[in-house]
Amino acid sequence: MATLVDLAGLQLDALPAQPIDAGPDEGMEESAAALDLGASLARAERHADAIHRLGAVFAPPSPDDRAAYGTYVAQCVDALRLPNISGREVVAVHARQTRTGVKNRLPKPWGLYRLLALLVYDQKVRDHLGVPLRFNSIHRDGPYNAAIGGASKSAHRACTARDRVAVGSSPRALAEVEASLRRVHVELTTGQARVLAAVAADYGLGPAFTESVFGEPFSRRGLGFTAEADRASYTYVGGIGRYATFVHGDARGVAATWRG
Repeated sequence: MATLVDLAGLQLDALPAQPIDAGPDEGMEESAAALDLGASLARAERHADAIHRLGAVFAPPSPDDRAAYGTYVAQCVDALRLPNISGREVVAVHARQTRTGVKNRLPKPWGLYRLLALLVYDQKVRDHLGVPLRFNSIHRDGPYNAAIGGASKSAHRACTARDRVAVGSSPRALAEVEASLRRVHVELTTGQARVLAAVAADYGLGPAFTESVFGEPFSRRGLGFTAEADRASYTYVGGIGRYATFVHGDARGVAATWRG
């Protein structure tokens, strides 16, 4: 069974009970047997401590400065002002470590930009579902993805995929909500668009939804992503993979549905 651990008010699914992403376009397995539970929890605790200790980060830190960058990521997520998605939660999901010592990492700035935009859609899913969503997996760093047998073209590497659990509901209900929201137009608020613009300015990014990164299935035209200083929007359409305990969702720009 999955172990839920409360870290400074954060619910972390430290040990997934089922493999993650065994879909036709993912072909991977992130199983409980592959993870080091103790090390993952220790890393999550360090993330939470760093966020509390560092407080506000006013200059864009290097992604290699894990404490400062983790705090920056958490602050960006919180700046979206999403009622049910917290920065600590998003940071802690990336604290996993394999039994062979390979650590996952937070996405680079271009991946963070993508993730921030997609979390606005995830809040819509949460609103329609009416129960909490728990993230099982978001971004996967290249070495970590390889260590757990992940597909080289996984959408998780490109930071367009999120695996989520509907707490108190079922994967079927979550998948049905996702299907009902397919091709939904997502309009960010002015404040949310400014968060994306700030990340782009901090790290010299162009619009981050412009191309496939690792050859993963992706259609820029299908998403229709646009971003300006005070405006950003896109059409959410992508893959929906329903598994025994979670639902994989990715913004590939073309529709795909499967069962795992």
